[in-house]
Amino acid sequence: MLPIHQLTLIFLVIASILLFTLWAKKERRKRLVPLVLQFLSPLILFSFLVLFSPQLGAPILENVAPFLFFWSAFTLTRISNFAHPHYREKVFKYVVGYFVGIALFILQFLSLKRTLSLPYFSAEAFSILLWALSFSNTLFSLFRLIGLYRNNHTALYRNRILFWLFVNLLFVFSIFNYFLKQTSLTIGFSYLTLVSVIYILSRSELPDLFLLVRRSLSLLIETLAVYLLFTLALGFFLLLALNSTSVPISYLLFGGGVFFSLLIYPLVGKTRKFIRNRLWKAKRNYTSLLSNYSRTIASLSDLETLFSHLSDLLHQTFDIQDIWLLTATDKGEHFEFQNNLNPLSSPLLISKHSQVLLYLQENKTPLLQYVLDFGETFADISEEEKNAIRSLKGDVLVPILFQDEWLGLLIIGAKTSGDRFFEEEILFLQAIADQTAVALKNTILYEDLLKRNRENERLNIELTMANKELARLDKAKTDFINIASHELRTPLTQILGFNDFLGEMLQSGNLPQSSLERMVAGIKKAAKRLEEIVSIMLDISKLETQIFEIHPSPVKPATIIRAAAEKWRPALDERHLTLHITDLNDLPMVQADSQRMVQVFSELIQNAIKSTPDHRDIFITGKTIEDTGSGKTFVQITVSDTGIGISPEDIEKIFEKFYRIGDVLLHSTGDTKFKGAGPGLGLTIARGIVEAHQGRIWAESPGRDEKSLPGSKFHVLLPAFQTAGVNAEEK
Repeated sequence: MLPIHQLTLIFLVIASILLFTLWAKKERRKRLVPLVLQFLSPLILFSFLVLFSPQLGAPILENVAPFLFFWSAFTLTRISNFAHPHYREKVFKYVVGYFVGIALFILQFLSLKRTLSLPYFSAEAFSILLWALSFSNTLFSLFRLIGLYRNNHTALYRNRILFWLFVNLLFVFSIFNYFLKQTSLTIGFSYLTLVSVIYILSRSELPDLFLLVRRSLSLLIETLAVYLLFTLALGFFLLLALNSTSVPISYLLFGGGVFFSLLIYPLVGKTRKFIRNRLWKAKRNYTSLLSNYSRTIASLSDLETLFSHLSDLLHQTFDIQDIWLLTATDKGEHFEFQNNLNPLSSPLLISKHSQVLLYLQENKTPLLQYVLDFGETFADISEEEKNAIRSLKGDVLVPILFQDEWLGLLIIGAKTSGDRFFEEEILFLQAIADQTAVALKNTILYEDLLKRNRENERLNIELTMANKELARLDKAKTDFINIASHELRTPLTQILGFNDFLGEMLQSGNLPQSSLERMVAGIKKAAKRLEEIVSIMLDISKLETQIFEIHPSPVKPATIIRAAAEKWRPALDERHLTLHITDLNDLPMVQADSQRMVQVFSELIQNAIKSTPDHRDIFITGKTIEDTGSGKTFVQITVSDTGIGISPEDIEKIFEKFYRIGDVLLHSTGDTKFKGAGPGLGLTIARGIVEAHQGRIWAESPGRDEKSLPGSKFHVLLPAFQTAGVNAEEK
């Protein structure tokens, strides 16, 4: 029959294999299963070496043990790294580590067989190196966990890290016991390490060590305090009974009972309350806090004020580090959560089918970030979604729902005290969120109402402006009909009049040559005026239908201005107006349709003539403008008059169709008379022609005054003709 210690060892091996098998079947994080198996395998092999060491000989155990402990230590370091919720393992680094350990073990084996002989390196040296690597790995894991504990301020995470520290310390004890030749303790601590690893990995919620310590300490202090009170009371009555022979013992017993019931028991209760308040924070009246908060936010309609009250309440109640109120916006397949008061750099987008949102909506209870990271319920959630929620750096996620409608998320940071959120606090947070949901819904409805009111006001303003514009256009249409009828009737009347004269003269047989020539010239002039009006109408039609065509070619600005001015020489002489043309000969050539540009400047010169009283001046100047931004050259030509000017409100309107300054009834029939007017289409066509050349036309004037005559300026900006290596003038 096998000795008891061997039976115990066999039982431990079988129990550990069964425990691993049961855990591996349920574990959803399959990447952890091979790691635990790598930790279990050296432990089983070591157990068998201990079990059969009498048959195999002690040196085999001593030679293999360093490598087995190295392998276990290295694997335990890898497993311990998963104490961090979003740890990403660098596989290459650990592959190199395993390779180094295997290489040292092979060198040790070859040195033992005397197959390999290296100076200063014996089998014992390689064994020492393996032990050194084992210790260094374990110490590295301990220090890394300590650093992780110090940098993390969330109670549940820190509690989990403490468990991993405990596991690593157990493994250190197993190594120390091996060196102390305590094989049984070595195996015991090793299997206890394995059981602890599986226990931690299989449970998302671990016992709160600090809570257990505080409760134990509280119970111990309470017991000592009660013991001390009862001891003092009993001692007092014993002394009283021994020193008082005249008082019957029954009186003493009665007095003692009254003393204990009236004084000691209340004193014991107060002592316990005092100790618990010192070791534990006094419980708050959450019902009263919730009632006060509900009354405060009942009439709020401002999101910023609502968040301010919510933040003050939670900071004072829990002394938390941070709090965020994210409002939800439906984006089709996703919800967009954004902090309206302090916008996130990138809004949190979560699918409507997200397991997190479905869990929060179904259970209507807060979700701890710790449970999201380690809970089996959320093991299948994508790392992208987990990282998006982790980026908020919250400890608790509280849903804000109004009749299953997502309004937002309340993100609660960790407590500054380092305590966890207890069950009653979680319930209080959800109650606060429910009250906030009602206030937030009211706020959203109020803001939506304000938005609709602002939109209605804007629409009313636009409608008023549109009505004014329609009225103006209607007036412009009426004016145009009046002007057009007048413009067309005048030359038609002339043609008909001359035609009647010709007919009468032909009938009378009296047709002098001079009269005939005068009548033919009159008919020709009237017909030409009709042709001009029809051409204007056709140009407007082409501009509106976007079939207006130009045929540009390089041309000198001076040539265009001379051609445009030549047409109006008789009118200038008739009105005694002086036209000054300067600074045009040195201008670069422009790429333009010369016929159309002559039409533009002819219109501008005609406007200048009609706006300027007799015996005054009109100026045409030009200059070159360099655009440093684009590197292009432009030619600007300005037509200035010394006439009545243009009022500021008419500066832009004069380029609109049918627009005329002044009353239509004051319309003058002459196309060159002072304050004469046409159909109101000339400047509209001029702007269309200039813009077709990728240019710009605009007007400037201090104002309209028929006495002071401030004058006006019309500027035309055209791109200069770009030549490649040839001077524009020469070309």
